[in-house]
Amino acid sequence: MTSIPHIAVLLDNPFVSDLRVEKEINSFIQAGMKVTLFCFKSPELPDSVTREDGLEIKRIFNFWLYHPLRLDYKKRINAAAQIVAQSKPTAVHCHDFYSVPVGGALKELDPSIFFVYDTHEYFRKSFFYQEIPEFFNRIKGNLSWRKLIRQERNLSRQADLVISTTHAICDAIRSNYRLKCPMIPVRNIPAIEASGIAGNKLRDRLDIPEGKIMVQSGNVYQSLELMLSMFDEVISVPNLSFVLIGNRPKFYSIKEEALKIPKYAGRIFFLDYDPNHLHDHLSSADFGLLYMRTDVWESHKLTSPNRVMEYSVCGIPFISVPQYSSESLRDEFGHVLFFDASVSGDLARNINVMIDNYDMLKLGAEKANATLSWSREFEPVLEMYRARLA
Repeated sequence: MTSIPHIAVLLDNPFVSDLRVEKEINSFIQAGMKVTLFCFKSPELPDSVTREDGLEIKRIFNFWLYHPLRLDYKKRINAAAQIVAQSKPTAVHCHDFYSVPVGGALKELDPSIFFVYDTHEYFRKSFFYQEIPEFFNRIKGNLSWRKLIRQERNLSRQADLVISTTHAICDAIRSNYRLKCPMIPVRNIPAIEASGIAGNKLRDRLDIPEGKIMVQSGNVYQSLELMLSMFDEVISVPNLSFVLIGNRPKFYSIKEEALKIPKYAGRIFFLDYDPNHLHDHLSSADFGLLYMRTDVWESHKLTSPNRVMEYSVCGIPFISVPQYSSESLRDEFGHVLFFDASVSGDLARNINVMIDNYDMLKLGAEKANATLSWSREFEPVLEMYRARLA
């Protein structure tokens, strides 16, 4: 009798709203595999729980996972690997650069284990430490980043499979780390559906006046000054409302400041992110916006942002800063326009182009909606797992 593949998934957060990880886990379970998730501790969540679908969640990681310069870092990595090993997995699937050292330590304990590194971004070009304000902490951040880069490079070379979100990231990692293992790009195609709840559209929820609605969902990376400048461009376009959807501290700080400015009243709206109703909210907008720091962060240029796939699956065209995934979608479906965030007025100009050519761009978005599928996107990964764990 063939044993059921058992995958230990490692995650560097408490698993509250990580949609990509949730989709992957669901795909593994639906394929008949057993999954145990090892993730970050949280005072609001139980250390151990089993869901109705059979997923075991064990919260074992703590703040030390984020601090590779700690003297006891290696000791704690090995101790965590020992805990994971007790579940007797046949594969370890590591999400992003903080958790992959635990996967590497587990591979040392059991060389037969199928070791998978799933990187969501091009970490080698994510200079997170540069935005730390204090000089001494910025130096520490630089040293931490360098150690994490060395770990990622060395452990990627030991991996049996590397997954990322775009062909561009796969190509960059393969070139810079000289990898020989298989690599599979898996775009962040969301598995979201309409709720069917009446009154759940943006215009109804927020009492938005007549006219076009532009929406942006997800993280905010810009400063308050840049966001307010963007709001000014939006309100310069007649009969246009803008909805910003988010749930991070920066979203709420921008909301607090913007609500104090009278000229934004009735034009700029804010809505808390709710994954259960995201399809209703996005599909009821006319078009979306992708405003990221691609001018500063090369990793943002290469990645596959959730929101561009969310817009596409919801059947709305969007305006984007120059970015690899957006360009790929434009080439495939023709529902994307681009603006230069460094040029004053270029966003407003492209909003007007979007409105003037809306019917054509909307057709491309509807084609994307009919074509994109998470199950099709993830199938090559399942095939690799089946081949290695058969």
